[in-house]
Amino acid sequence: MKTYLAVIALTALAIGSSRAQIISQWNFDSLTLSSTAGATPVVTGGSLAPDIGTGLASATHSSTATVYSTPSGNDSAKAFSSNHWAIGDYYQFQTATTSFSNIHIGFFHNSSSTGPGAFKLQYSTDGTTFTDVTGGAYTIPASVSWTPTTYSASTVFYFDLSSISAINDLSAVYFRLTDTSTTSVGGGTVATTGTSRVDQFTVSQGSVDIAPVPEPGTVAMIALGLGVALFSIRRRRTMA
Repeated sequence: MKTYLAVIALTALAIGSSRAQIISQWNFDSLTLSSTAGATPVVTGGSLAPDIGTGLASATHSSTATVYSTPSGNDSAKAFSSNHWAIGDYYQFQTATTSFSNIHIGFFHNSSSTGPGAFKLQYSTDGTTFTDVTGGAYTIPASVSWTPTTYSASTVFYFDLSSISAINDLSAVYFRLTDTSTTSVGGGTVATTGTSRVDQFTVSQGSVDIAPVPEPGTVAMIALGLGVALFSIRRRRTMA
């Protein structure tokens, strides 16, 4: 009986996704940005509102020469990207956690070889005073390319903020991905043309796996394999 239950559990794990709830998520696939340089992005199509939930994404750079763009995401059509990075520049995501607790953050983040290589996750309850998340500093791996049809697990970042009760059950909470170094991903100095892009930024109650969902055919093959395993177990027990 325990063996049957184990196989059933594996089947559910293979087919089902995390039962945790997404509060807000941005994939940027409908977003179009102006090529005009500026310290903040100018939206010409789509929106910086999340694709799931409520809120708003934004960005601020010290350089007015910054160009925001939407190149390929991590196995998706678009990501939110910019150049002219300096320490303190950031991407920001505002959402509501009303009636939610056990907050988790997950996102994809990548940079070009001359783009910034070190960031930190910060939070705020008023949009003005930001606090560094303990253990929220992270580095972006080198030599990773994003395309609309390939997935890079090495550029996925997860943070468990369940211990920060101050961000629970609020009408507005702010999260920032803030540049912390002049060292580029390639080990040199960040260049003005160096870019950094973010994709699939997700705020959730509980941990949510933001990796791409397998194609139906792949899921079917997994389920078939587990079904064969179950049949073999039952057959061996019948013959015993």
